[in-house]
Amino acid sequence: MERAADAPPSGRLARTRSPPCAQALIAGALAAPLPALGTFAALAALYLPTMAACMCMSVVATSWLQTESPGTLVGKVMALALMLANFATPLGQLGYGVALDLVPAWAIALAAAGATVVVAAWLARSARRQD
Repeated sequence: MERAADAPPSGRLARTRSPPCAQALIAGALAAPLPALGTFAALAALYLPTMAACMCMSVVATSWLQTESPGTLVGKVMALALMLANFATPLGQLGYGVALDLVPAWAIALAAAGATVVVAAWLARSARRQD
């Protein structure tokens, strides 16, 4: 059976791009002369697509973990995954809190952007190896 030319390739990570104007929209929401609640509402509306994508990826990751785990270990594997995720959240908040006390916020944002690029490159390389 042949695959349609425009169908997404199977076995690859989806390659998506954020809209080029996303950062400009967020910067505009932060720079707009809005009260605090208005700025919060604008940012929540702008981040909604990202939150929806994260939710979808969480469902995919959970499904993958459950299908790849032996049937007798699914509960233990899921418990470990959830434990690690829940453990990482306060550690990340603690780390950012300490970092914000020691270095300027732009340096932390730059380091986070660099880490994101490194992880994205690693995932892209892993996806190419699987093909």
